[in-house]
Amino acid sequence: MFGYRMIFRSRWGALLWAAGILITAWRLTPSADETPSDDASAHAHVNPWAKDPPKEG
Repeated sequence: MFGYRMIFRSRWGALLWAAGILITAWRLTPSADETPSDDASAHAHVNPWAKDPPKEG
C-alpha cells in the first residue's frame, strides 16, 4: 500500500485515481437494459434475516 502515498501527494493524482475508480464502477455495473427480466417474481428480493415459515406436518 505504499502506492497510495505517491498518489495522494498531488491533488491531480488523487483526482485521477478517484476518476479511475468511478469509471471502473460505471463499466462493471450492468444497466437495467442489460439484465434479463423474464419473470419479476422469480427474482424477487428475499430478506436473508427473515425467519423461515413454519413447516406443516
